[in-house]
Amino acid sequence: MTALRPSVWTIAGSDPSGGAGVQMDLRLLNTFELYVGSVITAVTAQSLVHFSASTVLAPDLVTRQINALAAAPMPAPRAIKIGMLGSAENARVIGAALAQHRAFVVLDPVTTSTSGGTLADASAIAELRLLLRSVDLLTPNVPEAESLLGASIRHVEDMPAAAAALRRLGAKHVLIKGGHLGGPVVLDFFQGEDTSFWLSNHRLGGQVRGTGCALASAIAAYVALGHSLAESLILARARITHGFAHAQDVCPNGRLLGDLAGALMPDDMPWLNNGQGVPDQRPLFPSCGPEPLGFYPVVDSSAWVKRCGDLGVTTIQLRVKDLSGGELRREIRSAIDYCAPRGIRLFINDYWDLALEMGAYGVHLGQSDLDPCDLRQLAAANLRLGISTHSYDEAARAHALRPSYIALGPIFETTSKDMPFAPQGMARIAEWQRLWPYPLVAIGGLTVAHAAEAMRRGANGVACISDVTKAADPERQIRRWLNAVTQGIDPVVPSQR
Repeated sequence: MTALRPSVWTIAGSDPSGGAGVQMDLRLLNTFELYVGSVITAVTAQSLVHFSASTVLAPDLVTRQINALAAAPMPAPRAIKIGMLGSAENARVIGAALAQHRAFVVLDPVTTSTSGGTLADASAIAELRLLLRSVDLLTPNVPEAESLLGASIRHVEDMPAAAAALRRLGAKHVLIKGGHLGGPVVLDFFQGEDTSFWLSNHRLGGQVRGTGCALASAIAAYVALGHSLAESLILARARITHGFAHAQDVCPNGRLLGDLAGALMPDDMPWLNNGQGVPDQRPLFPSCGPEPLGFYPVVDSSAWVKRCGDLGVTTIQLRVKDLSGGELRREIRSAIDYCAPRGIRLFINDYWDLALEMGAYGVHLGQSDLDPCDLRQLAAANLRLGISTHSYDEAARAHALRPSYIALGPIFETTSKDMPFAPQGMARIAEWQRLWPYPLVAIGGLTVAHAAEAMRRGANGVACISDVTKAADPERQIRRWLNAVTQGIDPVVPSQR
């Protein structure tokens, strides 16, 4: 018996043009492997460019639609997207219905139509504020946030305070979309109970219908498929950017999102900055050169650095965990002095300040080490930067810094350290290589037997920690790694940036 697909519901108004509302929600949601249910709250008469009329459905009919979806054998929803409500009465009955379902609720608080109509009066907006107590994620654009708050948002600097005010009204998480504020980069601000961040993309020209509806629906879809909220925001934002870039000119001044099911590409992916202030310019770190990073051992002493380098390894990471003070400085100094004249790309793990002081080739940092680091100083000094990533949101955080490479892991189960992330698997290498415009290092649980395949799937380098240092014959193992990685390099395909 085939397992039931995850279920997502959309509760919104009907737009006969297909540019927004339930029609856009269904178009977006049906590109996923989901069971999709829909509830109509209002019927509008509008084209892509002109709004003429709307009729709000009676609350009893809205309730009956919800009850019909909830009846067996329909699968219970994992996520519910809410758009236009139309009236205060509908807001109340929908709020009561939400209490009966343990679904993740995304509310896109639609108050006006892009084609010119008003979709919520003052009483509906007042009731909408009360509905926020049942909402997991609120996704207003700037005018919608202003309507809910009764206050102006004139600059991106105003968005964090506005998000906090909306959370005080009851929404657990808030994403304010900043597209109305202008500028070459579109900035959205997310705030939850214990985290906040900015999502950014380069602005694309023109206006496209239905982006707010589609974004909220895409977030609901990704949550229903098991992604974290942060990952869902990243992927949904990328999906809508992709659709915007492929928008269809249906009529003069009427454009629709296009290619909603297409493969995401680097230009679609947003970058993520933490919530400390408004992001300014992104740093840019130097390239590691045209030669692939190749076999990339991670070792814990300068002696191991020399042992690997003497056998022809050209990329090495020094990861010292049990030294400090003068001993640590001597280890790093010794490794740099050995590698620099030989053209070996040596990355210092964590100790960015010592690497900067001593003129190292590069630094490798984990996600928790990014905020304390003076990244602009590193970039200005032309040090290379590698960043560990384990999820879409961590990769988007790395993307904000334009590093020299990103590392993806763990590919398989690893015993080198406790990992809160499930193994990525080999297939994720090709996906990561397609999504992010940086050389990719695969790491975690890899052995010589995996090296060639990892390179063929798109890795620019393959890293290991214990497979060399704990080998019975390290020199032989290093040679085996070098040979295996070479076999996986396609000489016809140039290496990445």
